[in-house]
Parts: sequence; structure tokens; C-alpha cells
Amino acid sequence: MISVIIPTLNAEEHLARTLAALVPGAVEGLVREVIIADGGSRDGTRAIAEATGCEFVSGAAGRGRQLAAGARMARSGWLLFLHADTVPGEGWIGAVEDFIAAQGPRPGAASFRFCLNASGASPRILEQVVALRCWLLALPYGDHWTRLGEYLRESFRRVGVRATVENTDPGNWIQRYTNWDYDIVYTFFYQYADPALGVARTYLCSNVRKVFLANANGYCNQRIDDLFSAATAETDEAKKQAAYDEIQKTLIEDLPTAPLLELQFPVVLNRRVHDAITTAHGPNDAY
Repeated sequence: MISVIIPTLNAEEHLARTLAALVPGAVEGLVREVIIADGGSRDGTRAIAEATGCEFVSGAAGRGRQLAAGARMARSGWLLFLHADTVPGEGWIGAVEDFIAAQGPRPGAASFRFCLNASGASPRILEQVVALRCWLLALPYGDHWTRLGEYLRESFRRVGVRATVENTDPGNWIQRYTNWDYDIVYTFFYQYADPALGVARTYLCSNVRKVFLANANGYCNQRIDDLFSAATAETDEAKKQAAYDEIQKTLIEDLPTAPLLELQFPVVLNRRVHDAITTAHGPNDAY
């Protein structure tokens, strides 16, 4: 038997549908319990959980903390983690039973195939992209960020700092990041043909706002604003480069963000495909 753990945060819109999909599993004797690990919902999430006989635990918001809280309550040896807006596909009961039987007493883990409940070409393309990424990297979607967090935690431990890694969904991450609700957060920056496009917004005093894709760090150095303004308007390449050099040097000294590594964005070309990218951004437009 399995314990199903569902992290929620204001999930009343989709939760009932997800729980309904688990009923056949309970009837077949596979699902022992469903645990709703809530992050402080203010809608009808708790009422839905209680009305359907789910176990309910509430705590601070954060996908990782919520999943851990649910796992601690679980009474079964096998755990199924499920998003509140996710419905297992047809045949999921047999697939889970077969996997558990094949594992025997050995510990193991598996994941469902990513599938969008939408029609059209775009959802199918996204499904194929996710499947290709998982096949190439042999990691569940998004786990590279978890690995980086674990690396940083170990690095801090070596210098006597105890850090806790919290996993969360993109929406909650953006909310906490823009509200400065963190000690350390990591993300990546990306620019187009000029640092004024994609980089400047992260450091300008004039762009300090608690919104995504702005200066949500709260960093302010008026000299940086002046240099970006001058470099953006400058037509002389040597003077433009000098301004950006000073910006880079100043940012490394002030260190509002600490660079860890340089990400590579590969571009895949096929000679049979023409005019796929027609903007001035060139291959970067694929981002």
C-alpha cells in the first residue's frame, strides 16, 4: 500500500479533481491514505481535504518543507508525491503495483511521464522536450537546481555555516524572492546583444521593485545607473566597452550577486528548417 502526499497552497480549484482520481486506487486497496501537506492556504483547501477524509498537516509554505512534513506523517513504506493540480493517467494503478512488485524489498524510486491536459501542437512539443531532457540528463525535471542547492549547503558546512535547502515551485519561488523572504537565493541572468538588455534591470537603483525581472535584490549604486545610461547611449565601441568594464569591476567589488558558473545555452540547427528565427536577436531568440 502507498501513502499519497500532496503539497498545497490555495489549491481548491484543482484539488477535488486530483483526489477524485485517487478513489479507484483506494478501492483497489493500493492507496492507504492521502496526506495534504498545506503551506498556509486561505481558500477552501482544508475543507476539501477534511470532507474527503484526507490527513491534513499545515506549516510554513515551501514545496520541500511541505513534502517532508507529509512524509513524516506517512504510515506506508511507499510514498507517492503528487501535485495538487495533477491527475494520474489511465492505468496508473497497475503501473504502481507492477513497480512495487518488481522492486521487492529493495528501495527504489520512479516518476510518471510528463503530460499536459491540453490540445494542440504546443503542449505536445513541450512534452517531447521534457522527455528528451530527462532522457539525456537522467534526472527528473528541475532536479539540477536541487543538486546545486546541495552543493552550496555542503560548501557552507565546510566553513562552519549550517544552511537549509528549501525546494519550491516557480510561483512560490518568485513570491519569496521578490518579497526578500530568503537568506540566499540562486538564479541565473541572461542578456541579449547588449548588457543593457537583460542585465541592467537587475542592478539599477531606478528599477528597485519587488517584482520579477526587476532589481528585486534591492541593490543600489548610483554610479552603476550612470554608467549603464552612458553605455546604452554610447555609439563609440571603445567608450561603451570601457563603461561596461567599470560596471563589471564595481559589481564584483560590491557583490550584490555572487557569480558561481557560466551557463551554456546550446543552439541546435537543422539544414532542412528555414526561417525558424527571423528577429534581430538571432539564435538567442530561441531563449
